[in-house]
Amino acid sequence: MTYQRAQRREPTSRKARVLVGIVVALVVAALGVAAFYVWAGISLRSYQDNQQKLDMANMRQRADMIKERLHEHSQDGALTDTEINEAVLRYPWRASRGETEIQVTVRIQASTPVGPRCFTYSLALPLQGQSQVTQQETSSCDEASHHPEFGS
Repeated sequence: MTYQRAQRREPTSRKARVLVGIVVALVVAALGVAAFYVWAGISLRSYQDNQQKLDMANMRQRADMIKERLHEHSQDGALTDTEINEAVLRYPWRASRGETEIQVTVRIQASTPVGPRCFTYSLALPLQGQSQVTQQETSSCDEASHHPEFGS
């Protein structure tokens, strides 16, 4: 009888082994899929962060270029709206002319969710060949709400 009991248990053991093997394979597959999604999520986040850093660097580079161009256009002692429009690379801008300075606020838009950034440039009056242009960055762009040629 011992031999018969062993024979009866053997098919059950095979079935159990196969079932355990299938369960282990499914668990390993599920862990693999989960690991892939975690890796993909981290990679996507890293890509987006790098893209935002690149966009910010590009915006600041354009802002520095605008600063240089405003400085060049102010060298003759005047800064007209046409000269400002040429200097700001056709980005939306707004100028306020006071008794002591001219302030030009330019809105530069990024292609990522970084959003627009505004850069305010101040030029002390009277404009002379050695006039300095100061630049300040803000994340709020309420000030550069219109563009002289293209309207609001």
